[in-house]
Amino acid sequence: MTRREFLDGLRKALEGEVSEQIIAENLNYYNGYIREEITKGASEQDVLQMLGDPRLIAQTIIDTNGGEGDYSTEDASYNNESYENAWHPMEETGENDDSGNTFWFHTSTPIKWYHKVLAVLIPIVLIIILITIAVGFLQLVMYFAIPLLIVFICIYLYRMLRR
Repeated sequence: MTRREFLDGLRKALEGEVSEQIIAENLNYYNGYIREEITKGASEQDVLQMLGDPRLIAQTIIDTNGGEGDYSTEDASYNNESYENAWHPMEETGENDDSGNTFWFHTSTPIKWYHKVLAVLIPIVLIIILITIAVGFLQLVMYFAIPLLIVFICIYLYRMLRR
C-alpha cells in the first residue's frame, strides 16, 4: 500500500460519516505524520504498516466525532488545500518536550472501557456499603429494642393488673 492508497482509503471510509472538515483534518494529519516519519528515516511501508488499516482508523474517527462532524479547530483554512501538500492543522497547538517530540491533545477522546466499568462498579459498591451500614444499624437497634420492648410490655401489664 502507498501513502496515496492509504489516504484514499481513509477518505472513502470517512465520506458520508463525518463532515468534509473532519475528513480534511484527518487526511492532513495522517499525510503530515507519514511525511514526518519518513523524514526521520522510516520507510513509507513501515509507517503505513504501523498505522494499520485505514478503515479501522476511520471507524475510530467516526466514533470519536459521533458521526456528527462536531470537531472544531481554530483555523479551518486548510479545507481547500490538497491534502497531499497540506500542513498539519494542529501544529500550532502541540507541546514539545525536551527531546523535540510533539504531543497532541484532543478534547474529544473516547471513553475507555475501564472508565465505563468503573462508572458502573463505583455506584454498585457504594450502594452495597450503604445497605451494609443500614443493616448493621438495624441489627444494633434490634439488639436493644427487643429487650426494651419486653420491659415496656412487662411494665404495661403490671400496671394493668394493679388497677
